[in-house]
Amino acid sequence: IDSTGNVVSNDFDEDGRMSSFINERDGLDKRRYILQAVHDLWDVTASTNLFWDPNDTRCCKIIVIGKRLDEKALQEGFINCFS
Repeated sequence: IDSTGNVVSNDFDEDGRMSSFINERDGLDKRRYILQAVHDLWDVTASTNLFWDPNDTRCCKIIVIGKRLDEKALQEGFINCFS
């Protein structure tokens, strides 16, 4: 998935799972955004009960679980998506 939400690769394993906290770019929204994905189905929602503390270092944390994952391709894809 690229930064506009388009699927650019179907290499994600049929057992693949992904979960993450995402920080929006401008830092004005105090909610944490949660991404959850299973294979080619994914959803991003704004949390209603998880907020960034003013002293938190905001970041994006992504966990990918699956078999036969191409670590280099995943890293490059995420770097390109968030650049």
